[in-house]
Amino acid sequence: MTYDFHGGWESKTGHNAPLYKNNDEIISDIAPSYMKSIFNCDAAIQTYVRAGVSSQNILMGLPLYGRGWQAVTSNALNDFSQAASSTPPTGTWKAGVFDYDDLKKSYIPSYDDVTSISVKSDYVKQKHLGGTFFWELSSDRQGELVSTAYNVFSNTAETIVSSTTARSKTVTTTGSLLSMTTTLISSVIAQKTVRTWQSYYVYSMADEVTHDGRKYNCRQAHTSLLDWMPNCVPALWLQIQS
Repeated sequence: MTYDFHGGWESKTGHNAPLYKNNDEIISDIAPSYMKSIFNCDAAIQTYVRAGVSSQNILMGLPLYGRGWQAVTSNALNDFSQAASSTPPTGTWKAGVFDYDDLKKSYIPSYDDVTSISVKSDYVKQKHLGGTFFWELSSDRQGELVSTAYNVFSNTAETIVSSTTARSKTVTTTGSLLSMTTTLISSVIAQKTVRTWQSYYVYSMADEVTHDGRKYNCRQAHTSLLDWMPNCVPALWLQIQS
């Protein structure tokens, strides 16, 4: 569950689901203080990997909501890791919690958007994890974030190649002062080339191939045998284009 690292139960702003550690984070208020340095997706996942858990048995949780604060008065560090009221603002369905569908229309606390979901999904592929899951689908009724992850795994999305430092500001809405955090991504590269399926080849989850004029997505990692053509083994391959 790689989210809820920070929220309205704290009297200091922070990222809901940071992919990596932010070196600007003030951690001296937590005992033991080192704990906050591992409050991020990568640190949590790599801890399991170092403990011997297979990466393909690990799923990354992706939140379809954000968390916010009120009464943030300092602009230091672009409002990141700053003192805030211990009483969170009114949210979509819980104090301090805002669904993605609500966030994208109104205001911007710390939350994941199309860009960050794409970055995290690409991380899952690069680290050979088992996949992702979401909390929870009703917060993304148009399927913008869920489809973004699917497109990355099926190699139909653009690949992120670099990013900037996260920035934060504060905004006022319906009388509440909220902390805003968003990650800006700088550039993309073209889609990957789809190869023709071949036998005795090592395939990874989400690899994409063509066979007999159809396109397939790999469901699980395997080494293909001579008669394991994609159209013959649906347990290994999902047809995504005829």
